[in-house]
Amino acid sequence: MTNKEKYIELCKTEGSRIPLFLQYWWLDIVSEGRPWNVVLAEDLKGRIAGAWPYVESRRLGMKYVLQSRLTQYTGPWISPRIVGSRSEVLSELASQLRKEGFAYFQQCAIPESLSEEAILELGMAATQRVTYRLDDISDPEAVFANFDPKGRKAKIRRCTKATHLVEMTPDAFADMHERYWKYKGQKDITPRLLMIRLMQESIDRGCGRIMALANEQGQIVGAHFVVYDSELAYFLLSTHNYYAEVKGSMETLVWESIKWLSDKTRAYDFEGSMEPGQAYFNRSFGSRRVTYYMLEQHNSRLFDLLLKLKR
Repeated sequence: MTNKEKYIELCKTEGSRIPLFLQYWWLDIVSEGRPWNVVLAEDLKGRIAGAWPYVESRRLGMKYVLQSRLTQYTGPWISPRIVGSRSEVLSELASQLRKEGFAYFQQCAIPESLSEEAILELGMAATQRVTYRLDDISDPEAVFANFDPKGRKAKIRRCTKATHLVEMTPDAFADMHERYWKYKGQKDITPRLLMIRLMQESIDRGCGRIMALANEQGQIVGAHFVVYDSELAYFLLSTHNYYAEVKGSMETLVWESIKWLSDKTRAYDFEGSMEPGQAYFNRSFGSRRVTYYMLEQHNSRLFDLLLKLKR
């Protein structure tokens, strides 16, 4: 069996022990037609102790890896049942990646999975990134109690009186998402087909939902898309209708999704908070600041020049 075939079997047998963003079907979609593969580390009995999947691209004959769209992180994954040293597994995975001969490698690591010492051992540059999480959403009312009283609670109470939840298809969400960015005078940078495929597959697999709010006239005023496994839910995409805006709709969608997810998963991740305004919004729900790292390895001066020209 190839590494990829072994990894697909691992995902099927380990289930939610493999994080959502590292699942083989997720990689099938976010690779957007490019090949994806994985390096594996095995223990003495031939059991997989660690995995590091990646999506491969090529330019001017050079192989490189970039973090995939709509994917917070991609690895490395270490088995929770590992017998032995995490450090040795990470070292083996990093060694195999180097053998692939990538001109450039960029990926975000699983939040809180790597210490500074482990990053040094990987031999990669690391840039700290931030997200915000609610660690326990099993009691929604207890979660609500920690929301900012004026900025969030008050808006949610007012919005709830003027709106109601409705169903929305992936196509309709993608249409509204495109209109949102057009209104702002910008191009929607998320490919429509990628968005629709990811939403539909997640919904079909029972690990995603589109939540939408409509006003009293039946117009959808806002919507967001959450994905989840048994450990974590992620606020992945959102959009709203500038022509039928109701204040507090985004806050209300967060609240409604927390209530709905409370018996399906453990925690709620606001999925990225590097912009100050977005970080403030996410903090105001009583969430905890969580750091993770973007890992980079530069192996080609020519490719580094191409990166600079692109930026």
